[in-house]
Amino acid sequence: MPAKNESIRAVAITGASSGFGSRMAHVFAEAGFDLVLCGRDQARLDGIRDAVTARGDRRCALLAVDLREPRGLDAFREALRAQHVDTVVNNAAINPELMRRESLSSLSQVADVIATNTSAAIAVALAAFEHFSGRGGGMIVNVNSVAGLRGSGHEPIYAASKFGLRGFSESVKDAWFGRGVRMTDVYVGAIATGMSAGRADVAELIDPDELAAFVVRLCDTHSFHTRDINLQKTTPATRRSKRVVFANGVFDLLHPGHIALLKFAKSLGDTLVVGLNSDRSVHLLKGPDRPVQDEHARKVVLESLRFVDEVVIFDDLRTGNVVRSVKPDVIVKGQEYSVDAIRVSDDIPDNVDIVTFPIVSNADGAKLSTTTTIEKMRTDQ
Repeated sequence: MPAKNESIRAVAITGASSGFGSRMAHVFAEAGFDLVLCGRDQARLDGIRDAVTARGDRRCALLAVDLREPRGLDAFREALRAQHVDTVVNNAAINPELMRRESLSSLSQVADVIATNTSAAIAVALAAFEHFSGRGGGMIVNVNSVAGLRGSGHEPIYAASKFGLRGFSESVKDAWFGRGVRMTDVYVGAIATGMSAGRADVAELIDPDELAAFVVRLCDTHSFHTRDINLQKTTPATRRSKRVVFANGVFDLLHPGHIALLKFAKSLGDTLVVGLNSDRSVHLLKGPDRPVQDEHARKVVLESLRFVDEVVIFDDLRTGNVVRSVKPDVIVKGQEYSVDAIRVSDDIPDNVDIVTFPIVSNADGAKLSTTTTIEKMRTDQ
């Protein structure tokens, strides 16, 4: 093979034999990159190579290996060196929960998801860092998921596996940046290919070619670096009505748990209406010393948040009446309650979706709450 022209960039893409990985192969080739395509299906890799090389002079090396095995990782490391790779797209993942009604239950199934989405992905990133730090720098893109950013009640094992990749990336990316290795985490909503191909709304999901072109641009910046980015699907305004999301609470002393829940709620629709417990209802729920701030002060604080569209004060202990007044499409609650329990206790209509949000904890693992904050202030006095 002729010597590599160092002015031509080379990208290694994992999970390239199908789905979004195969679409990225075409878009990176069109952008002028040489390719190293990694996957487990030799026949599919052959077909992709034939297609991308037929349209130009791009080189395309294939690795039909299993990156969960030492032999596969060794071959990957060698390919990075031999093909002078300067960009790695860490894309390979599986999600067997997507087409199931229940979560995975067997240890072997859980282990398979973690091995593919977490362990192998981390190993790929480590191999890329080792290669890039030895050549003066490079770029790693972790194709993560919004499930790895905020969880997913209907696919918890997949979400956990992506949380694992996120945790690793957050732990090392600043140190790696100091060695010239840029790593970007792309938290992606559902893509109209691969794992989502069987969905009824597949035509309205993120376009894989548009997303691939965006990833290419992320890899081609020079004066700045994108540390992480959250990408969600959009639906043309001509095809949708405004989706109203409702979340409620006391919101006495705002803390990161409140902010995370409200941001998550806003991401589920167009308009976020926050139901705020009145002072009278807070007395009944929390005791005579609460709230710390009266309902008008709490309302002003919530209305100052850019992701909150409207605040409604309600006087009941349950949300049934205010929900029937607001008429939301979705209700967001903390995960300390089950969806069934919420629907029954608050008498929520069946046509309203209920979504739970994971409890947010501090660095010590303790639940974030206004009550905990108040108790800490009293203890510290």
